Amino acid sequence: MCLHMKLLNIRESHFWTISYVSQCTHISAASISAYEQGRYLPTLANLCILADFYGVSADYLLDRVSTPHGIYPEKAKRQR
Repeated sequence: MCLHMKLLNIRESHFWTISYVSQCTHISAASISAYEQGRYLPTLANLCILADFYGVSADYLLDRVSTPHGIYPEKAKRQR
């Protein structure tokens, strides 16, 4: 799933408005809307802020891992 869809789905799954996320993260509502529509990519700083706010890893948002907390399959095997 693309970054913009993940951002939209996570926000909507919490029933949060763009305005609420904007107030909590200090990222403009226009920027959040543009990220969710796929018009712009967030800066690295904003990506990290959104990942922390949503309680997921940046790797998850970037579709590098399939679990929200960013555990790589190889690492999970070693931890068992």
